[in-house]
Amino acid sequence: TGLRDWFYDKWQGPITKLDIINHLVLLNNFFTDNYNPVIWSLAQEMRISIVFPLLFLLFYKQSWKKTILFAMSFSLIGIFLNM
Repeated sequence: TGLRDWFYDKWQGPITKLDIINHLVLLNNFFTDNYNPVIWSLAQEMRISIVFPLLFLLFYKQSWKKTILFAMSFSLIGIFLNM
């Protein structure tokens, strides 16, 4: 038996100081072959854990109409940035 090809495809390049710094400051990409494919999700989870409370504080005292407008605007910006 043995490990599958997807396992051997990882860790193809050396891990650089920049890779480590980017990961620590949550700037790493969604898909990378530089490290374990599960690790990238930790940065995404930390981003969500930091951003959601900040958004709550930002919109807590706003009217519901303004909050919906901002949410739709952010959604549209996200859609256009991913095109």
